[in-house]
Amino acid sequence: MAQGNRFLDKMKKKSKYELEQIIQNKSNFQGEAVEAAEFELKFRDQNGIEEEVPDIPVPSGEDKYQDYIQSIKKNSKVRLTSKFQSSFHTSIPKESIYIIIEKAFEELEWVLVYTSETQVEAKRKNNFSNFKEKITVEIDNSNVTVKSKSIDGALIDSGRNYIAVRLLTKVFNDLAASLSEEELQELTTKRERQNNWDDYEIPEKLTPPPKYKEPNIILPIIFAGFGVLSLAGLFALVSKFIYVIILFEVLIGLGLSFVVGEGIKHGNYTNGLGLKVIFIFSIISIVVLNQYFQYLLVLNEISRFDLNFVEFMSHRLQQGFYLKEINTGIIGWVVIFILQLLIIGGTAFVHMFGTLTHFAIKRIPDDVLTFAFYLIAKNKSVDQIRSELNSKGWTDSRAQDYVMEALAAIKEQSDYARG
Repeated sequence: MAQGNRFLDKMKKKSKYELEQIIQNKSNFQGEAVEAAEFELKFRDQNGIEEEVPDIPVPSGEDKYQDYIQSIKKNSKVRLTSKFQSSFHTSIPKESIYIIIEKAFEELEWVLVYTSETQVEAKRKNNFSNFKEKITVEIDNSNVTVKSKSIDGALIDSGRNYIAVRLLTKVFNDLAASLSEEELQELTTKRERQNNWDDYEIPEKLTPPPKYKEPNIILPIIFAGFGVLSLAGLFALVSKFIYVIILFEVLIGLGLSFVVGEGIKHGNYTNGLGLKVIFIFSIISIVVLNQYFQYLLVLNEISRFDLNFVEFMSHRLQQGFYLKEINTGIIGWVVIFILQLLIIGGTAFVHMFGTLTHFAIKRIPDDVLTFAFYLIAKNKSVDQIRSELNSKGWTDSRAQDYVMEALAAIKEQSDYARG
């Protein structure tokens, strides 16, 4: 039977459960298939072949609460405002409320972005790992208010914020019920020690300050000039064949911020005002030079083209901007120029913010930043922080300035993360 059975190869791929089901329900299968299933089971038993049980993924985050989420969806309503809030009273001490809220965020895999004496904030992601809601928990003694607000541009609440608030409240209550008084006290004590830096050992020495370059604005200017000419020329050349509104401007903005970012690193230049001037001038230059390079391309193709650049632009404006086959007139060109300035500028500034803060932070050794944060936690003034840094070998005033810039950059990153 075994040699000529055409179902044998198929049965080798079946699990033990599947084989047993075929045998138990033999009336639903061909006799040859049932025989093959019986043969495969017997072969495995005789040879001691054990079936590998696949690892079953353990649900985590919100997946653990899908049954609850489905049960409250029927109560969620479409609202004209993209936010929802609810309050509840608890007998748990205020210090412990913070602990449980933070553990609830961790349980749900929401990203903690801010904590203070009166509130805790986190952000909730969608299936594409983009932030979709900001959840704020305000604590007033034993009264807790949970707020959820859409941050992904949604104008109408389809029940997401209601679900976020109810879900956090449920997880909070579950955790509060599962933790004993001793466990809560232990967690509270641990949090207080962390906040007070009680376990931090003050180092006898800090990593010596690196040999920083003299800040040089010339290098960012040179890099920006190179970027402006390259990007404007590329913009003009590609636009000759195809022009995708917004996409091109975003790419140009990213390119500009990358090039100027390299200038910042090589020039060790982080002065905010100087960089703003460089960026504003660069953005305007790209938009203007894009048109000028397009003029040069036309001039190169048409030998008897006798218009100068000003006349060329005047003629182009009079002809109007064509959106597909619709002539939007001179207004269309005005809108396009404004959009180019805003999108290139917005993209460049946002990306540059990340580059600048990252550079300012990475410029300082980790142990020095940790020591500075310890001093801030102990309510030291700026002068006292500088004095402490000086006693640990950071005697150069410029190096101390860079520490302060790094602390400010971390604060700006935190504020930005809060949204």
